[in-house]
Amino acid sequence: METDDSLIKESILETAQIISSNGGFVAEDFTVHYFDGNFSSSIKDQIGTPDRVLVHYPMHLAVPLSEIEWSDDPQSMGSYTAPTTLDANQLRLVELWVTMVDHAEKLNMINTFVPDFAIRNSELRAALLNLGFPKFDEVPHPQDAKKTLISWHSFGSGRGDQSKKRLIPLKMFVNHHHSGAKQSLPEPGVHVLTSSTSNSEQTYENYGDLDAMQLLTGFGFVDHEAPVVHSTPLEVESSIGVIAVNARSWRYPPQESGRQALTWIQSDDGSVSLRHLAIRPDNRHSTVTYLAMGIQSMVGSTADVAQKEAERLINEILQINHNKYSQVIRVLPLEESGKQSATMVREACEIQVRKLVQWW
Repeated sequence: METDDSLIKESILETAQIISSNGGFVAEDFTVHYFDGNFSSSIKDQIGTPDRVLVHYPMHLAVPLSEIEWSDDPQSMGSYTAPTTLDANQLRLVELWVTMVDHAEKLNMINTFVPDFAIRNSELRAALLNLGFPKFDEVPHPQDAKKTLISWHSFGSGRGDQSKKRLIPLKMFVNHHHSGAKQSLPEPGVHVLTSSTSNSEQTYENYGDLDAMQLLTGFGFVDHEAPVVHSTPLEVESSIGVIAVNARSWRYPPQESGRQALTWIQSDDGSVSLRHLAIRPDNRHSTVTYLAMGIQSMVGSTADVAQKEAERLINEILQINHNKYSQVIRVLPLEESGKQSATMVREACEIQVRKLVQWW
């Protein structure tokens, strides 16, 4: 444990002791860092060795947070009512977690930096909604910040359904990087694993196939290294009718080819939609090729004609994405209350546009 904060240090060491004393395991070199409200993790031994277990604990230590009745206080997790079904170790793990997240002012961080909570201007929220983030349709309730924090520090379903949220002690302090270890939650325990990039500065997990805007809206930070840009929802006219890109990619996709980058859904009425369109540094050619194959098979055009139309459609899709991000940037000055978050939104939008241009 590396921090000058004695309260955080004592809480993390006691958490590790509870895990180790109840059938779990914490590697001796697994280190949690805490400075200025931010947590991170690193290792000291076997640098570069992937899939080494750093933390493991049985499922009963993954406390069901959904069974706890949280207070209406929007600034603190500290007042709550735990069910009588929780044992002494589970109660103490919750108490330690609440102590740490309140001391680190995590709810304040969510309300300050996560755009869904910080951005209030209706025109800017509408522009962000147009990027494909439904959460901007309504201003969140103050209690939603608690649901988001629980989502960050637990495993289970999304923010709208808290029924399966279970605390992940120590695991929640491992940050995201696309080269990090896959988030492994095997039965009968919960693991923290190393990746080949784990070192004495930081060990990461991969939260999923997320682009810069997804990471900002979901977790409140800007990632310059995200290796993907997911197309916004949109429609383009083609020789096979309107082609709609429906939504952003699922979080954990299979190894992607051009075919997987745009999965066809053809309706009975002849309309065509794509479940998603993932834009990467090396997949424009395969994506255009697959799109051309679909056009050729559906309208009977020659390969050359279909290829040219596919190129045109991809360029049009890129332009629409560029226009949507530009619209967000144009209305950013209208935001008065969430200026810190708005600055991060600008940064993420500029990252997305730059990658669209460089990659495709």
